[in-house]
Amino acid sequence: MKMVTDRSSSKSLKQPCIKYKSSFEHNKLEQVTLVQTYQDSTKKKKCPVFTGEFGIEQLLYVEERFRKVCRQLDYTTADELFDNFEEVVMNNAEDKWENVTSRIQNNQRTVPIFNQVMQQYYLHYCDHEARDAMFEYVRQIQKPFQSEASEHSDRMETLIRYANKLPGNEPPLNDQQKKSIIFKSFPLKWQQAYVRSGRRIAQDTLTDIVQYMKDEKGFSDLASEQNKRKREMNDNQGRSHGRGSSGRGHGRGRGRGRHNDHRGASDQGNNNMCWKHNYQHAWSECWDNPNGRNYMPNRRQGRGRGQNSGRGGPGRGFNHYQGNHDNRSRQNFQYHNKIIIIEMQIMERITPII
Repeated sequence: MKMVTDRSSSKSLKQPCIKYKSSFEHNKLEQVTLVQTYQDSTKKKKCPVFTGEFGIEQLLYVEERFRKVCRQLDYTTADELFDNFEEVVMNNAEDKWENVTSRIQNNQRTVPIFNQVMQQYYLHYCDHEARDAMFEYVRQIQKPFQSEASEHSDRMETLIRYANKLPGNEPPLNDQQKKSIIFKSFPLKWQQAYVRSGRRIAQDTLTDIVQYMKDEKGFSDLASEQNKRKREMNDNQGRSHGRGSSGRGHGRGRGRGRHNDHRGASDQGNNNMCWKHNYQHAWSECWDNPNGRNYMPNRRQGRGRGQNSGRGGPGRGFNHYQGNHDNRSRQNFQYHNKIIIIEMQIMERITPII
């Protein structure tokens, strides 16, 4: 019975040798100066150094810079390539380069041999299937939310270019495949908008595609900013309503006994007018003042509408403080009654004499 192997799952076990986020900053690498001597002049160019510290990505970056300098300095012979590359490798990376080139005699040096040696040098920093793992990795990459469209596309191009140089079983990716991978790394909504617009990946250049995605990101950022402002406005309105619901109330309430207004008896001085009964008498003489001399806690009160919010307040149909019927008026009334009684008694005594 023939067993079927899931190649995709076996590939996923391999980690890519280069990640989306670079492990080093290019402009901080150490540099050396390479020189080309002509009959009447010299020409110098700086090239970054490979130390092996940042793995295969650093090697590929330094190799690209080295080959560019070689073109600028007219390094065309194999000896110039071998000798000058030795100048841009240091530390452990230099030891590994010497191990790879030690078996090559001077008369065997050619430009194709230099390229083959470089491929063997890669294997010190990756395996024989590094390209396959990298292709699977780049097909799964999605653009980071904060990343600009052009910045993301540049990084994807670099990863694919590096992956094509690595050893592996899959053939290198062509330009159409590269466009498709980069297109699919953008958000799905942007891809759908691109298709609905009538555009075609095969017909557009990568620059056209990236420009379209730039516009989509601009629209997305604008919508996100508008939604953020709406949320902030709603939050501010909610906090305002929350603060406005507290404090003194003057609504209609039903209840028994005294008011449950938040102002207590201690808030009123004894010399002030009573706030509980429309300021018709002094607070010191109010029957509801627990510190007053006329305090009557057990006086009868009915159910009714209170002056303030909450439960409580004197009942409807019986008010001890309407008009001038306060404690002081009652004392005056009793005083006048006593005077009348005394006068009547005097008149009774005087009448017989007359």
